[in-house]
Amino acid sequence: MSWLSDYKSDVRRYAEHGIEPPLSVLKTQGLWALLQYRVAHRYGRNPLARPALFAWRLAVESLAGISIDSRAEIGPSCYIGHFGGVFVGEGVKIGARCNISHGVTIGVHRGGSPTIGSGCGIGPGAVVVGGITIGDNVMIGANAIVSGDLPDGAMVRAAAAQVTTSRPSQAPLPDRVGEER
Repeated sequence: MSWLSDYKSDVRRYAEHGIEPPLSVLKTQGLWALLQYRVAHRYGRNPLARPALFAWRLAVESLAGISIDSRAEIGPSCYIGHFGGVFVGEGVKIGARCNISHGVTIGVHRGGSPTIGSGCGIGPGAVVVGGITIGDNVMIGANAIVSGDLPDGAMVRAAAAQVTTSRPSQAPLPDRVGEER
């Protein structure tokens, strides 16, 4: 597929979530970042285009808080649900119809980049790193840290918070200012 057909597929995916074009292209930071990525991925090897593409990438990163390296490979119908704090690094491969939430990092760790299958969802604050393989239709929950392979259909979540120490109880606060107990 061409970069334009992939981008049109991205826009249609946003329409599935109730954000109709052409407003979706103007209002949705995820689509700004995907457009910049798709054009840079296609034309980034052209030395004449590199300065303009670099400036465009910096503008999108500054305005949307989304950084997608042009050397990543992202399948069609990608959906970035919220702006802010999204990073997709060099060499990352993401299949078709994946959802990426805000605060997600997908990147290089110890020399390898993740390969993520189709139909996956990555929750807010999740981190996916290293030369790992994530199967199709995997759901990665909020704040999960994934650094190992996951099979098709897996569902992972961050560990529940646990109390490790408790504070000593304090004297009750007065009901009104100036009142002593």
